[in-house]
Amino acid sequence: MERYVRDQLSQPCQSNNFADLEKELYIIATNLDNGDRVIFGDKEDQHEIPISLAVAASSALPMLYKPVRIGEKEYVDGGLRGTASIDLAIEEGASLVVVINPLVPFDNQLRDYIPYLDPEEGHLSKKGVRAVADQALRILSHSGLQYHIKQISRSHPEVDIILIEPRRDDYQMFQNNIMRYSARLVIAQHGFESVTLDLAEDYPRYKSILSRHGIKMTRRLVIEELAEIQSSGYDPDVIRSVLEARSSACTGARRNSQVCKLSRSLDDLIDLLDEKH
Repeated sequence: MERYVRDQLSQPCQSNNFADLEKELYIIATNLDNGDRVIFGDKEDQHEIPISLAVAASSALPMLYKPVRIGEKEYVDGGLRGTASIDLAIEEGASLVVVINPLVPFDNQLRDYIPYLDPEEGHLSKKGVRAVADQALRILSHSGLQYHIKQISRSHPEVDIILIEPRRDDYQMFQNNIMRYSARLVIAQHGFESVTLDLAEDYPRYKSILSRHGIKMTRRLVIEELAEIQSSGYDPDVIRSVLEARSSACTGARRNSQVCKLSRSLDDLIDLLDEKH
């Protein structure tokens, strides 16, 4: 993993050094020898640690990956001390926190989602020990995250928290191990589609939250971006260009161009139609 991230950050206009970043980046790991939470990127003396090495330490899930040694210390998955470190973001001044959580317990109550198993016998245990262990891990992780968000919301009611996670009956996200390299494209494709559709379906709520922080969201762009990526067969270059265009298309000098004015007019029209319906 460290080598893969290092190679990606060696591309032009990228950096593997915390000190080179324009925006703050914090990567969480757990000190194996004392159980403390460690935050890479928050101290100047840690800036010498490559980002790729910090990512490897943060992702070193016990039993799957060996601990990552940095200096004289060994580190494992940062999730052992909590699925999300929302408190850290708030301490750094965040008023809007977006949490992306890929692990939710699979809802198998109807027992008709699992392929190749008869609904009458479709209990998760029929999938074997791995399925049982995976479900148990998801239950522990998700309950901890829910508790963390609940506590943060109580102590910081002024902070908006958006939680993005799979539906409970999403078998695609249950059957594919998110840590498996060979499944990365399938998971990325399915995740992008499902999240985009959820954004469109729950558009009024997301729009209301984001507008409080000066972020404009339109259903039209969400659907158009998904269609463009789907038509390309999920070409990584197309995905990158779509995301880059989103952040730069109508900013700076381009803001007053005819295309951008037309785009804003269409968005305003859609907003009016949404309000009427």
